[in-house]
Amino acid sequence: MGPSEFVNQLREHFRNVRSTEASRHGKKKIFVFKDLPTATHVFLRTDSAKSSLQLPYEGPFPVISRTDKIYTISVKGKEMTVSVYRLKPAYIFEENVTPKKVEEETSPHKTRETAKNKTAIHEQRQVQTRAGRNVRFPDRLQLGRR
Repeated sequence: MGPSEFVNQLREHFRNVRSTEASRHGKKKIFVFKDLPTATHVFLRTDSAKSSLQLPYEGPFPVISRTDKIYTISVKGKEMTVSVYRLKPAYIFEENVTPKKVEEETSPHKTRETAKNKTAIHEQRQVQTRAGRNVRFPDRLQLGRR
């Protein structure tokens, strides 16, 4: 094989070579909740700089209308148009469940606190440390005393 034949084969080979598709390193895949299209209320992510202990989401806010990428929600009485990427579905439970009332047992006759009862209660409240010392708190810190 001569040099001219080698060059012709090399040109033919590079003509047939196809470039591969480049990867996209700058494009992040964004997560969208699958329950978001059916949610009646949503949480709104706060994208501003947050102080410590500040929650990342506000809400829940009711959904007024929605498209594939944009939701209209009611925030403090005003309509706000928000991207799907800042939303998270809120699961609201119905308030139909009535809490059970705890019935307090009261005696039919109320007893008056006498000086003897107060001293008995005071003696019961005295606390001892592990070393056996009696701890006496000031009267202003005693529960029910002024």
